[in-house]
Amino acid sequence: MAQSVKTAKQLDKSCKKLSRWRGFLCRAGLVVIDPESATIFDGRVTFKYNPSYLEIGSFGWLGEFGADPTIPAPPVNQDFDYNDVVFQSPNQNLQKAEVVDNFEKGVFQVDFSWGSNGFKPASEHFNYFAFEIISPLTYDFVTVPHGTGKLTQLLGDVDEGVNASTFVTCIPAGEDEIQLCGNDELPPDIDIIPVPEPNNMLGIGIALGFGTVLKKNYSRKRKIEKAI
Repeated sequence: MAQSVKTAKQLDKSCKKLSRWRGFLCRAGLVVIDPESATIFDGRVTFKYNPSYLEIGSFGWLGEFGADPTIPAPPVNQDFDYNDVVFQSPNQNLQKAEVVDNFEKGVFQVDFSWGSNGFKPASEHFNYFAFEIISPLTYDFVTVPHGTGKLTQLLGDVDEGVNASTFVTCIPAGEDEIQLCGNDELPPDIDIIPVPEPNNMLGIGIALGFGTVLKKNYSRKRKIEKAI
């Protein structure tokens, strides 16, 4: 995925859980998750983050995984407006749709199951879930090699199967048996670096292996609404 520049508008929002910066001006990045191209049955994705510098903001399901599948998910590998992303509650046909944010441990986990019938996406690539990461405005987001940042996707181990931190069971195109699906590429991490001065109108898209990160800035007082 290529980098793409976004326009970020000032919104009335602030850090809520970051005790050192509670109520201060904050910056948010949007992580959008794109699964394997296949008939999907069950899945989990787990992220580890540093709660001294990051907190999870709004989150929700997208497109056909959402309560209203007619609301389009942001496109994969294409430019889109951060502010047009609609966080939804889960599709009623999902037999499992759980989201857990453990701020104390810095763990964010998303679980889903379509049951024995599985789910055949309408398009080859699609985004099914998005969440915000929030940090003080005095920091900026950058991508770094896997295992070196303040937000990292925990990888699955084939020996752990569906007990792994991250997994997807699916039937790949051209095959007829359910299997664990994935690839050997390590997704980059997200890190934060100090910036000389807050920039209240900055936005930039950063492409990641597991999704896309976009940025916008927040000021104070608006309550963070959670879709789940």
